[in-house]
Amino acid sequence: MRHLRAFTMEIKTFDKWSIVLPLVQRIMNTHVHTVLGCAPTQLVVPLAPMTPSPFPHHNANVGKWSGQLIRIQQQLLQKALLLQQTITNANIVKRTPKVTLTEFPPKSMVLLSYPDSRVGKLPPTKLHPILKGPYQVISVNKDKYTLKDLNSNTTMKPVHISRLRAFHYDTERTDPAKIAQTDTHEFEVERVLDHSGDDTKRSTLDFLVRWAGYSEEYDLWLPYSELRDNIALHAYLLTQNAHLRKLIPRDLVESERKALERSTDRRARKKK
Repeated sequence: MRHLRAFTMEIKTFDKWSIVLPLVQRIMNTHVHTVLGCAPTQLVVPLAPMTPSPFPHHNANVGKWSGQLIRIQQQLLQKALLLQQTITNANIVKRTPKVTLTEFPPKSMVLLSYPDSRVGKLPPTKLHPILKGPYQVISVNKDKYTLKDLNSNTTMKPVHISRLRAFHYDTERTDPAKIAQTDTHEFEVERVLDHSGDDTKRSTLDFLVRWAGYSEEYDLWLPYSELRDNIALHAYLLTQNAHLRKLIPRDLVESERKALERSTDRRARKKK
């Protein structure tokens, strides 16, 4: 889930997580696991450089090759069992670790754990980060912290310090508000760059989106159904032909339509 969350946050397509699932599966199966002492795939077919080829050569003795492969597999299984027992014993000792609470000064950024439930501190979905935020510390009253929600720009009810974790980030490259948007699985559309499909059939139309605060490498094609009510799409449609302008919803507030038209006119005059 850690790898899957990272992939979906990077491509900003949370409803298509199954596309990257094979990549996550490959990472997990080929990565050396600390409890096993080898990659999970090696327990099925040993593929390490010091082992024989996973397939016999044309002139190889198949019986000898198979026996060697089985012996290597048995060695890996025995090693994995010993390591698992060692890890289990260590976890029993650390079952009740001591937690050191850290103080967070005002204006610092923190992450917030989800409240306790009967099944633990769980996010709304498996694709959400395990901690919410970041949030900005506004004030401190003993062990209670008042935080600012960067998404809604509102002040939250005080929370206990035990639910907070420090948010470490590069102040020159990372905008905490952009990271906080992953809690709602929403990203701000800066503008629409292009479109493809049949102008007369909205079900075939896709639009190329530039995200606010992100470079062109993160541009993404999205269907009309996902952008229907987005003002950035409306601004783009007003610059296109009559068929595309009709895609602007009729229930669009008149003042918004006029504002878009004025903005479009100003850009057109500047170009002239």
